[in-house]
Amino acid sequence: MGRAGRREVILAEAMRVFSAKGYAGTSLGDVAAAAGITRSGMYDYFPSKKALFLDVLKDQTEAAVAYVGPKVTASGTGEARMRSVVAACFGYALDHPAAWRLMFDRSREGDSEVRQVRWEARSASTEIIRRLLRPDFAQMDIDADTTAGPVIVELMVSALDGATRWWERHPETPVDDLVDAVMRVLFLGLRDSDEFTPGAPAPPR
Repeated sequence: MGRAGRREVILAEAMRVFSAKGYAGTSLGDVAAAAGITRSGMYDYFPSKKALFLDVLKDQTEAAVAYVGPKVTASGTGEARMRSVVAACFGYALDHPAAWRLMFDRSREGDSEVRQVRWEARSASTEIIRRLLRPDFAQMDIDADTTAGPVIVELMVSALDGATRWWERHPETPVDDLVDAVMRVLFLGLRDSDEFTPGAPAPPR
């Protein structure tokens, strides 16, 4: 196996180990054992656990966006496009459960650089989805370039993560039922309503 192939094996095994044990609970020795090389051999490819984790996180985030992105740009009504996105996200979570857990790990690492990269990766994904959904937001009288755009997308991503975690506990649930449930919130909740007044004052605390 060549160097590039070995590096891909390390990244794949590191993704699985980090997903299962978390960043803090994983050592380079754990990844080395999973990849079938010595701990010292790991340093030929990555100078530290942090460098390895950052590469894994960036690779998995890019792969997820590449998987879901084309679904967002598919033709059809706004509802059909959003449904395809929701289904694609659940499909990705089902086909790549370890990668999904890694990207949405809620543990708080003590390393500030790791936290920063997690946030940057999440923000980049949110920004891509916001741009892709801009035409659909416009049809709903939502300006994607205001605060509403990234906030709504962040809510969508968080809702999908929450539903995926629920699905892990109820794997017998048909994916179509899960998509329908999420669409009730993500699509119907975004539609214009006379009962909602943008800019209305928040209730007193």
